[in-house]
Amino acid sequence: MFARAAVVLAVATITFLLLWHFALGNYIRNGPTKSAEVTATTSATSLPGQRLSPSPQTGTIPIPLSTNQQKAAALAAGRAPYFHWLVNQGGGDVADAETDRTKPATLIVHLTVASQQQAADVISRLIVPYAGKYGFDHARIYLPQDAPTEGAYRLAYELDHPKGEGWIIFGK
Repeated sequence: MFARAAVVLAVATITFLLLWHFALGNYIRNGPTKSAEVTATTSATSLPGQRLSPSPQTGTIPIPLSTNQQKAAALAAGRAPYFHWLVNQGGGDVADAETDRTKPATLIVHLTVASQQQAADVISRLIVPYAGKYGFDHARIYLPQDAPTEGAYRLAYELDHPKGEGWIIFGK
């Protein structure tokens, strides 16, 4: 009888020590763990320099976006497909397209063509019919420099789209 009680006591002691070590010990040593972390998620593209989830170091939650910031983020997210389409449809004539950082309603396009006729064709096919639909009211078209300097562009055209009117093209 005494042997049976000693075995039960030993099993209970080992069980208690295992529980203490793995469950209770971690809880007491480290404190309670957070069962759910607050995270901020969004389907919109983030604005430069803006954090959309809490910092793991500080656990802070970001300030909600203002209505204007939400509209700007939605507009930026909606323009990305146009930039990709513009480069793909350009057939090698369009090097890249982006939004002017200081004026979000301005489209900047770098072309790889050197001739004015080819540039005019790209402008009439890809920019004039579609840029206004993506919220652009101004565009700057850059062509490669006349001198063989790689990556250097010169401003060749500016396009303006006054409200309710067609595009006005200015050659530089």
